[in-house]
Amino acid sequence: MGYLYSTEKVATVANIFYRRSNGIVDYLLRIEDGVSIRSPQNLLFGETYGLEVIQTAEIFPWWNINGSVSLFVQNIDGTNLDEDYVNSGFTWNAKATTDFNLPLNIDLQFTGWYRARDIEAQGIDYPRYNIDGTVQRKFLENKLTASLIFRDIFNIREFRGENGTSEFFQEFVSKRETRIVLLSLKYSI
Repeated sequence: MGYLYSTEKVATVANIFYRRSNGIVDYLLRIEDGVSIRSPQNLLFGETYGLEVIQTAEIFPWWNINGSVSLFVQNIDGTNLDEDYVNSGFTWNAKATTDFNLPLNIDLQFTGWYRARDIEAQGIDYPRYNIDGTVQRKFLENKLTASLIFRDIFNIREFRGENGTSEFFQEFVSKRETRIVLLSLKYSI
C-alpha cells in the first residue's frame, strides 16, 4: 500500500509492505572435521515487513537527485534444517543517486548505498556501503554513447559478518576486487 505526492520538480512515494517467501536461500555454515563449509540451503520461509520512502527532486534543470530509505523487520525460519536456524531483527538500507547534465553533452552520475546490519539464519551480516560513479558523453548526433564507469571509487566494498550456533562462532571478512574501471561504447542505429 502506498502514497504518492508530486509537484513539478519533486515526487515522494511512501509504501508499507509485507512479503513472505517460502524456501528462501541462505548460506549456512557447518563444521566437518575442523573445516568450515559454507553452502546455500533452502530455509522454511523468510518474512519481511516495513516502510519504504522514495524521493526524487530536480534541484536545477541540470541537477537531479533521487533517494530511497527502507526500514523493515526480517524474520527467518530455517527449522526445516535445524532448530537453531531462526532469527529476526530490524534493519534498514538507503540509496542515493545524483545526476549532473554538464556542458558539451557530458553526463555525470554518482550512486551511493548503505545497507545496515542484516539478519541471516545463523547470524548477521555487518553494515556495508559503496559509491560508484559514471561519466558519459554522446557523439555523432547522439548515436554513439561512451561511458566511463568507476565501481567502488573508494575501494571500501567488503562483506563481513558473523555466524554461529550452539556449537561454534565465526567472524568472517570477504574482500573481492571491487574497484574497477569500465569503458562502454554503445551505438544506436
